[in-house]
Amino acid sequence: YLSKVLNLNSNGLQNLENFNLLHFTFLEELLLANNNLREILDLTFSQFKMLNLLDLKNNQISTIYKKAFLNLNNLEILYLNQN
Repeated sequence: YLSKVLNLNSNGLQNLENFNLLHFTFLEELLLANNNLREILDLTFSQFKMLNLLDLKNNQISTIYKKAFLNLNNLEILYLNQN
């Protein structure tokens, strides 16, 4: 059984540059709230084609690159509040 939710809330993450989750391409929900993320680079989440919820709330995000959410065609809910 593979979970469709990955909860990385409150893990002290500062960046997603080495965010190698290639084995998690089936994810539908990715929870990254309450970390210390400052920017979202191009194609950061491109491997998550099934993703429908992305929670980035309560970080320190000040920059989101133009292609950061490219290929997230199933994304329905994006939380960016409190950044």
